Amino acid sequence: MRIFFIFLVFLFFLTSCTSDIIGVVLKNDIYSSRVIEMMNDHQESNFNLLKKYLDEDVFIEYSGKIYNGKQNLIEVWKAEFYYFSDVFFDKKEVFTTFNKDRSYTTIFKANWNASGNFTNNSYSVYSFYEFKWKYDRIFEIHVHWNNEPYYKEWDKLIKSNKYE
Repeated sequence: MRIFFIFLVFLFFLTSCTSDIIGVVLKNDIYSSRVIEMMNDHQESNFNLLKKYLDEDVFIEYSGKIYNGKQNLIEVWKAEFYYFSDVFFDKKEVFTTFNKDRSYTTIFKANWNASGNFTNNSYSVYSFYEFKWKYDRIFEIHVHWNNEPYYKEWDKLIKSNKYE
């Protein structure tokens, strides 16, 4: 019976170490603080802090579309302010996990709110951002949210004379 118990303990430790994420959730850590600062700057259309922490070869998946490189990411985020004004986040949640490969992943969840520049509609969309850090640089970002506000603004822009 004792050998069986030792075997179960060994099996538990063996299977618990097969994930990419160790499971250590950090609160009030440096990466969470940086992401909060970056997202607060984003609301003001200021990307200096984001530029500071982005790796040159950063990869971003933005609601299914893929962009590579620091400058492309900055341009994508700047483009948001062509379509929207008064951008802000509320109901923010942020935490960071320590990964098996010694990198960190910071999760930022919030409601993205904005006013459409072409429709004058007000939007509130739940959004999910995943920042992957290695050596104090962001090397990968995943953004998931409903693109419907962009489609509505784009549609209004196309139907107006401003597009021509």
